[in-house]
Amino acid sequence: MDYLRILEQLMKLRRYFRNLCLYILEDFWLQGPGQFLLGNSKPSIADLSLVCEIMQLEFLSERDYLRILSPYKKVLQWIKDTKNATAPYFDEIHMTLFNAQKGIREQMLTQSISSPEGGSKSEVYSEM
Repeated sequence: MDYLRILEQLMKLRRYFRNLCLYILEDFWLQGPGQFLLGNSKPSIADLSLVCEIMQLEFLSERDYLRILSPYKKVLQWIKDTKNATAPYFDEIHMTLFNAQKGIREQMLTQSISSPEGGSKSEVYSEM
């Protein structure tokens, strides 16, 4: 197997597990009467921790971010609810991330990654 074929298989596997995790979050952890994990009415440290992990997707282009998360309406609402429940502290702590996000997205539009074979690999960003 050559390098590119292995890389393609790894990217497919990564997408599969990412989507599986989002599906489990949506269909299991976000069930119940409350807005937060396990149906709680207030966010826990688990909500904060997991929202912060998922927010790493915000470094992708807005199109890719929405492509990945838009099928998971409960997840998107839960992210919003967690941010709102912890406002203004959540945004204050994440201000550096939000500022960096703008620059990174602009850079992604103007740059591409070169593969070892010399081709452009800008699509790697969108596969994460």
